[in-house]
Amino acid sequence: MAGEVTRRKELHDSLKAARARVQPKELGLTPPRNRRSGGLHQADVAAALNVSQRWYNGFENGSTVPGDDLLDQLARVLRLTHAERVHLYLLATGHEPAPGTVEAPYHGETVLSRLVHFLDDPDIPAVVTDIAWNVLSWNRALSAWIPDPGSTPPAARNAVLWTFASEVERVVDDIHSFREAFIGRVHLALARHPGEPRLEHLVARLQRIPDASELWDRQHIADFISSITPVRLRLPDSGTTVDADLLSTEFPGEYHLLMLVPRSGWPAQPPTRSRLTLRRNNASRN
Repeated sequence: MAGEVTRRKELHDSLKAARARVQPKELGLTPPRNRRSGGLHQADVAAALNVSQRWYNGFENGSTVPGDDLLDQLARVLRLTHAERVHLYLLATGHEPAPGTVEAPYHGETVLSRLVHFLDDPDIPAVVTDIAWNVLSWNRALSAWIPDPGSTPPAARNAVLWTFASEVERVVDDIHSFREAFIGRVHLALARHPGEPRLEHLVARLQRIPDASELWDRQHIADFISSITPVRLRLPDSGTTVDADLLSTEFPGEYHLLMLVPRSGWPAQPPTRSRLTLRRNNASRN
């Protein structure tokens, strides 16, 4: 029951946010002059779908289930990204769209080729998490190049929450996009596993972080379906930057493997002193 309530709320919130992003003129509509709110109203979407407003209201609140054709039409009306379309399917029907209708991964073959090239290299930071990104184990390379998870209490070792730590702001360029990508993945995970207590606990923790709560309420999913997130790292000691791809692999229902694959390798020496400083600072706060 709790999972169903969560699913319905997620569906309502995501569709409401999507409607707010589309202006009536994009559908060839002219709203009344006295309309106070921007974006599309339920009546606008219902008209575009050629259904009654009552039916659409029932759908948006999770009480009716449309067919795939109508879902695809809705995705076009609301200008949903490929990932947002998958999110819509999961919340509305419990299953994903047909595989052939989903956009191919972003430069996936290029990143996988680099990964194979680096497999014998000890400098591939990797971490294993559970379904809610709680860190279970990590390798030495992660501790060398990224703030060491061992420097934080076990309850704080979460890859999503970690993106909102102040240390990460100093290491990751374009931190907003990096965080946004992770929040989008949590939305998708919650849609795939409604009622999963670890995910619901993660969402509750995110809601207590102002920046995370704001991103969550935006209901924005990545612009493409991909297990790959481009990231640029700033290494504090040398001042150099490293372009890499964060490769995320989900083992159905339970684990994530996150690997940071550099595009041209790492500098000769890891930022050891900065890492140790972060560890001492974290220890002093705990």
